[in-house]
Amino acid sequence: MCPRGAEHKTYADSETELLIEPSGVVNTGDEPTPGLPKTGVGYGRAGAFAGFAPARRPRSEVLTKCLTKPAMAALTTSIVQVNARFQGFPITNSAQNDKSVVLFSRKLAALRLPRIPPMKPALGYTSLVAVAVLSLAGVAPARSQEAPKSTPTQLVDALNTVFGKQHPGERAVHAKGTDLEGSFTPAPSAAAISKAPHLQKTTVPVIVRFSNFAGIADIPDHSDLSSPRGLSVKFTLPDGTTSDIVAHSFNGFPSATADDFRQLLLAIGKTLGPNKDDPKALDTYFGTHPIAKTFLTSPKPDPVSYASLPYFGVNTFKFTNAAGKVTYGRYQFRPVSEQYLSADAATKTDKDYLRDEIRQRVAKGPVTLKLVLQISEPGDKLDDPSIAWSDRHRTVELGTLIITKPVADNLAAEKRLLFLPNALPAGIEPEDPMITARSQAYPVSFGRRQGP
Repeated sequence: MCPRGAEHKTYADSETELLIEPSGVVNTGDEPTPGLPKTGVGYGRAGAFAGFAPARRPRSEVLTKCLTKPAMAALTTSIVQVNARFQGFPITNSAQNDKSVVLFSRKLAALRLPRIPPMKPALGYTSLVAVAVLSLAGVAPARSQEAPKSTPTQLVDALNTVFGKQHPGERAVHAKGTDLEGSFTPAPSAAAISKAPHLQKTTVPVIVRFSNFAGIADIPDHSDLSSPRGLSVKFTLPDGTTSDIVAHSFNGFPSATADDFRQLLLAIGKTLGPNKDDPKALDTYFGTHPIAKTFLTSPKPDPVSYASLPYFGVNTFKFTNAAGKVTYGRYQFRPVSEQYLSADAATKTDKDYLRDEIRQRVAKGPVTLKLVLQISEPGDKLDDPSIAWSDRHRTVELGTLIITKPVADNLAAEKRLLFLPNALPAGIEPEDPMITARSQAYPVSFGRRQGP
């Protein structure tokens, strides 16, 4: 593993099964190897960590021998996720980078990324480091579920049929966003639910992103396609790693599985997308998927503010406290006051009224949202986000989200930020398999967001 800017010796190529180095490094003779996916996005600051990527050089044929294509795809996804999570992770230009490698390896281990089949170890210190990092990256997911038939790329391609080709700087969905900074203070009741570090006694920094639903970056805030609204939160934990929550303003999801969701997207694209060719496709899908029809056709009034909406994490997670007690639940963010505009008032709003309003609101004082956990009951389907749990379910307060100011550069933040539902510390695990499917698809959209 080589730090950015450092010249590695030739034996690094000959002694390693896989050389991992920061993306953006250019070495004499480097050329893409046929059949290997492009990886790594060099968005890091000059002299700072820019993301690890498999070395792509003529000698990389050894890589194709020791890693199968599925393993290579898993590694690619893992690397992109690491790139997004550890922006600015310090790797110096010194050859004495042992400490940085160890820290990076520990952070990589915390991601709970898909397991990568083992490689045959090669001789040499550099090789041992590479194998150690890959082994740590391959922590098995919390549950063994049948994998979806739809690949992450197919899921993002399906989204692109709905909203059109994804452009650099734009997400496949929830493309229009506003990023802010703040903190999260855990409630006294949180530690009884989970041993996760941000649910103990320490207040931690957060980045908060409010967004509109459509994959259209300039969509008016009052458009029907702008709802449900999104809320994503990135917690910076005491050890420097991060954990994310992704939620939206509708209590439910249109599909039970990732495969069903892809079929819905394809039906929407055929009927309403930019290349529509089948006016009956969506109605045909609705005929056998009433929950999806309810999700898409239910009235969603425009809010007074992003801060006046409730937000729901529709997937179920497994929480374990310090004593080993397990709780299953779904996240909810609750505003101080839930408020909506009348239909007439909504038509008179500016196209960016929500962005402008939240910035003006935090300028006057902190904006708060309560984070609670809705606790599962016997008989609940833990792996089906399309079934909303009743309001009678017990909830436990986890803490308070306090939003204090916009980020300094929203455009830069929009390109850099990636929120992953499976970015979890010890004490929280995915229970719904769709969490993994979403977390594997988001890096695909993230890569397209960076441009060619």
